[in-house]
Amino acid sequence: MKNLNPKMTLQDRTMLRLYQINIDPDASFRTATVRFMGVAETPGQWMHKWLQTTGELDQIPEHLRDYLDYEDLADDWQNGPVRISVCEAH
Repeated sequence: MKNLNPKMTLQDRTMLRLYQINIDPDASFRTATVRFMGVAETPGQWMHKWLQTTGELDQIPEHLRDYLDYEDLADDWQNGPVRISVCEAH
C-alpha cells in the first residue's frame, strides 16, 4: 500500500483501514480517529475497557462489578450507547 500521507504511521493507516472496512468505507482519517473506540480480543473485553476509560465503571460499586455481563453489554452497544445506572437501596 502506497503511503499517500507521509505523516501517517503504519498504525494510523491500519486503524483507518479497519475503521473503513468495518464502519464507514468513506471515512476520513480525522473521522476515524475521533470515533474509533479501541480494540480488544472480545467484545466483552472491549466493553470493560471502554467503561473503565469513560469512567462509567467507577459509578458502579466494586462489589457489584463482577455481576456485569460485558459480552451482553457489548451486544447492546450495537443498538446504541449503553448507560449504566446504579440505585442503592436505603
